[in-house]
Amino acid sequence: MFSVNNPDNVGEIKSQVVTNISQEKETLGELNEKLGHPSIQIIEPLLNESISTAENKSFKCKSWYLAGFPLVHKDDTTNVLISLIEMKYNCQGYYPTMFFSDGGGEFVGNILAKCLKERNIQRQILEPYHPEHNGRTERVNHTIVELMSANFNSSGIHKCFWNEILKSCCLGLNQIP
Repeated sequence: MFSVNNPDNVGEIKSQVVTNISQEKETLGELNEKLGHPSIQIIEPLLNESISTAENKSFKCKSWYLAGFPLVHKDDTTNVLISLIEMKYNCQGYYPTMFFSDGGGEFVGNILAKCLKERNIQRQILEPYHPEHNGRTERVNHTIVELMSANFNSSGIHKCFWNEILKSCCLGLNQIP
């Protein structure tokens, strides 16, 4: 997973549809908790005068990027990750600000560490083998598996195309603010 600081500075949302809005006054933190890290562009219409400009400006909202890709060999992970980071830079014009991993050998090697350092990408190592500490990752993995299963069941696509379904599920999830 990647994290991008200040996603509101990247692109614009043209239309906004918000449902189930509470009439109670909520803080930015409560809105963030309720809506699950949407961009500030989505939250802004929900803000009222009770939230100061300083709080609005200092609010740290992060967006996430998901990528799913098949690997022939586990040893290819480092090169694939570096290629993915470069591809995202070429497409979007910026590098992610954070990189999360479980501390597996393929994520902590010198080559990847050097690449992340050169691009000013912070690396955060989550606790390995303890999914209860990696709730967001586990939830995302579960969601991807559910989406893939729904795609196979509803479309009749043969399971040999699982890698394409994985990519389309990740693309779809990346489109959700």
